[in-house]
Amino acid sequence: MGPTKYIIIAVVIIIICVILGLYVVDKKAKEKLSEASKEARRLKEEAERDAEAKKKEAILEAKEEAHKLRAEVERENRERRNEVQRLERRIIQKERSFR
Repeated sequence: MGPTKYIIIAVVIIIICVILGLYVVDKKAKEKLSEASKEARRLKEEAERDAEAKKKEAILEAKEEAHKLRAEVERENRERRNEVQRLERRIIQKERSFR
């Protein structure tokens, strides 16, 4: 075999190695892209779950606050009614004392 055949064989081997190298690099890049896409989906789903949980928590807190306010208003109304009734009784007693 002459040096030309060795050169041709070496060039063919180099070309095959370059093609294989490009294939491996492309495959790894696609794997990384796939992993990144999966991670992005996972993070998105997690963020959506967290947002939904925070939304539910905020709604619950708002309902609790509304309940507290309603109870406070009802208590104040009861106190006012009691005060009005007390004043009415005093007025009735004073009217009776004038008779």
